[in-house]
Amino acid sequence: MDNNGQLIQDVTSSSTFDGENVITNVHWTGTVSDHLVTFDGGFQM
Repeated sequence: MDNNGQLIQDVTSSSTFDGENVITNVHWTGTVSDHLVTFDGGFQM
C-alpha cells in the first residue's frame, strides 16, 4: 500500500511457450475496505 492508501500489486508469471521462456507482468491498483480488496476492474476476497 502506498502513502495515499492505494493498494498496488504486481503479479509476475513465467512459462514456456514453443520452447521459449515467456514472462508476463501485471500491475494492479485498487483499495481495501474491511476484508474486501477492490481492484480496478475486479475484486479479491
